[in-house]
Amino acid sequence: MSNYTDRFKELVRKYADMDIKYPQLRPVTLAQWILESGRGNSELAIRHFNFGGLKWRKEMQGHATKTWYEASDGGENYCKFQNPEAFLKGYWKFISRPPYTGWEDNVESGEEYIDFIGPIYCPNPSYVEKVLNLIPEARQLLQSVKPESEEDNGGMEMKKLCALVIGHKRTSPGAVNARDNLSEFQFNDRLAALIEEKVVDVQRVYRRTYHELPGDINALEPDFIVSLHCNAFNQSTSGTEVLYHHRSSKGKKIAQILQKRLVAFLGFPDRGIKPRTSEDRGGYLLKYTEAPCVIAEPFFIDNDDDLDRAQQDLDGLAHAYANAIYEMSKAV
Repeated sequence: MSNYTDRFKELVRKYADMDIKYPQLRPVTLAQWILESGRGNSELAIRHFNFGGLKWRKEMQGHATKTWYEASDGGENYCKFQNPEAFLKGYWKFISRPPYTGWEDNVESGEEYIDFIGPIYCPNPSYVEKVLNLIPEARQLLQSVKPESEEDNGGMEMKKLCALVIGHKRTSPGAVNARDNLSEFQFNDRLAALIEEKVVDVQRVYRRTYHELPGDINALEPDFIVSLHCNAFNQSTSGTEVLYHHRSSKGKKIAQILQKRLVAFLGFPDRGIKPRTSEDRGGYLLKYTEAPCVIAEPFFIDNDDDLDRAQQDLDGLAHAYANAIYEMSKAV
């Protein structure tokens, strides 16, 4: 993050770990702040922790104080924040004001969100396009925030074993994208290899038969299990979800960790974590594995746009999984 001020780097670190109501909006809002603050170099950001160019409004009382600032379009009162955390909370308070009424009906994706609030936030007709162009940079920034033990060791060491299951198999490859003729198995086989490069204590598992799979995994005695899949439905549905066994409290906990990381990276609609019984799709694996187990469905492979986004930065997606796996190892 060499092109950013130390204050902006701190903002990114805080935002990456902050729980927000719509985590799929994390990249687009960070893209806004990259633009508004000049990567943290604006006077408002440096002096007042105001990374979003937020002007003073009475509703901001209690979140910020009022300060006079001479901007390029003239002098006006702006918000002064005490620290990055205050700005992060203040931004969402600012957006909750009446001029933005209806924004929560436009949160399926970052693109939908900025299309709605952008013209209100800034009347410049090129503003929305500028923000959208910065989303890839924002995603990379969020991914660059690594756990301490990932630094300089050639891969994260967890001292706990994660069984990384490649969903389906070559002869039964799962859902297929019609345009690219790319299957779940092909996509996740490549992805698993990248994840394994980033996390030391990972063991890939391939399916022989579906009924033998839990026994094959249990024989490894893993501490937890991540099964790599992709969703599919009607070629237009989009979103990220993670499945877990309905009676597993640890399964639920690690599902939440993985969901947060995947949504933050991909920016797709957050479909949430979903409990499954043994009768549900994926329930057999979840029930009969002895360690906490989750099934990842990060995107819909039959949706061309979803697949394009996932393939755009496959290494970044692997990094999101790796960070999640490291965090999950602390939770089991």
